[in-house]
Amino acid sequence: MNIGEVSRVSGLPIKTIRYYEDMGLITPLRQANGYRVFDEGSLEKLRFLRRARKLGFSVKDCARLLEINEKPQGGDELVTQITQKHLRDVKQKIQQLKSVQATLSQFLGSSSNSQNRSANILNNLASAELVR
Repeated sequence: MNIGEVSRVSGLPIKTIRYYEDMGLITPLRQANGYRVFDEGSLEKLRFLRRARKLGFSVKDCARLLEINEKPQGGDELVTQITQKHLRDVKQKIQQLKSVQATLSQFLGSSSNSQNRSANILNNLASAELVR
């Protein structure tokens, strides 16, 4: 498959596929004219990367998971560690978003009059502490 076909089949933009190639995550074959040729193995790696990235894994973690997936001997503990760390990070982000939600709800509920509400929101934004 050429890069356009593998983009369509994998659901990844061509730019992302080239990025993954630059990062060394995939290594398509090259024709004599320099065009990339993707085999089924490359397509499966791209699908793996797409799913892992949709779940929020970093590119670095994706690379490690791909490596373990290709050579699974002894990688069970590392896969679990990477996934557990990512889950902790997701839970922390959820807590941060809940704090943002509460703050924004408070801004909106601070006045019943729409003109006063706008002024209150702007004042609160100017003086509120950053959410961590």
